[in-house]
Amino acid sequence: MNRRERILALIVATLVGLFVLDQLVIQPVSTHLSDLSDRAEAMQDRLRQARVLMDNRELIKSRWQSYRAAGLEAAESAQRLRVQRSLNQWAAEAGVEIDSLTTGRSAAIHQNRFFETRFILRGNGGLEAVVGFLHRLRRSPFPLRVVAMDVGSRSESDERLSVQMTVSTIRLNPEAEDDAASDPEPTP
Repeated sequence: MNRRERILALIVATLVGLFVLDQLVIQPVSTHLSDLSDRAEAMQDRLRQARVLMDNRELIKSRWQSYRAAGLEAAESAQRLRVQRSLNQWAAEAGVEIDSLTTGRSAAIHQNRFFETRFILRGNGGLEAVVGFLHRLRRSPFPLRVVAMDVGSRSESDERLSVQMTVSTIRLNPEAEDDAASDPEPTP
């Protein structure tokens, strides 16, 4: 081989070597480092969440105990009856007239440790009555939350509002209570 061919062969061999090095070493290491960075960020997020839980553990523990005392572990029929009675009572106290109150099916949530039951409420009342009813829902001794809410007026001259809301509550899964007993501080 003459000098020019040797230089070209050296350049081609160097380029092939760099390509092989990139494919076998540089790209896998770069991918691994990127994955490690993503995992580190995820672990930092989990650490922040754990710190928030630890900082609020007394509040969470007291709330959990109050939910248990209010009947969080009640049977489904007792729970449905309690929520329906409470919603009717709170609506009457606030001045909201309930047109209909229906119950949906229970669905397992949070690794099947709880069941969520939804209630659909339709009614009407003045603005102050609706606000008072929502305030009472918020102060509920057992876990209730408003999942969806639609408020509108029936007419421009009428000061009454029509309200439709979906309220959910949770109860313990009886099969998961054995697991919850082994967990000293379950999170709702």
